[in-house]
Amino acid sequence: VASGFAERSQWYQNLRAHPDCYVTVGRHRTGARARFMTAEEAGAVLAGYQQENPRSWERLRNVIERAVGHPVESLPMVELSLVREH
Repeated sequence: VASGFAERSQWYQNLRAHPDCYVTVGRHRTGARARFMTAEEAGAVLAGYQQENPRSWERLRNVIERAVGHPVESLPMVELSLVREH
């Protein structure tokens, strides 16, 4: 999950404080744990997305840059691992 407003996003700060969370898809809700990707990991994911989806990335980057008021070259990312229920 990419944070368009970087580390100042409220959800990002919440996960920093409490990495155990929930993921909901439709009516299904399951536990998850957040892991904050390194800058290198996030950069590799973003580079792959940019290569596979150049037009989508251009539109997304433009929206983010208008919202934050400065150029965006990288984004912090969080990996969510689902917790298996027993």
